[in-house]
Amino acid sequence: MSWLFSRLHEPSTIMALFAIGSAFFGLDLTPDQQAAITMLAAAIFVSKG
Repeated sequence: MSWLFSRLHEPSTIMALFAIGSAFFGLDLTPDQQAAITMLAAAIFVSKG
């Protein structure tokens, strides 16, 4: 379980989850918007760990 939480705190995992989520929900974002959202989410999620 610790391994899973360690992987979830990696920025690349957050970026992948947001990429999959945006594709699943059909969001049409520009590459700049995708980068901004994923970096913000990674910064928030990683800082809490």
